[in-house]
Amino acid sequence: MLSDRQRLILSLLDSLGGSIAPTDFQKLLFLYSAEWEQKQSYEFVPYKFGCFSFTCYEAQPCQCHRHCVAEALETAGIPALTPQHL
Repeated sequence: MLSDRQRLILSLLDSLGGSIAPTDFQKLLFLYSAEWEQKQSYEFVPYKFGCFSFTCYEAQPCQCHRHCVAEALETAGIPALTPQHL
């Protein structure tokens, strides 16, 4: 069973096409959390290339392809985020 944090990561990754640079993913997750969540799922700290979440980094799937993400979302019954959520 997926946690809410894992669902958020998979949904965001799926809405971005299934692959993205780790640094860009961290930045977009920060922006999404700041704009759309009342209580942020991840805590971010200032880092070399912008904001960084250690917990997200540990939970982030490595080199996950789009079909793997879509399959995981479908199995868990999670609707994918649409671009207007970003």
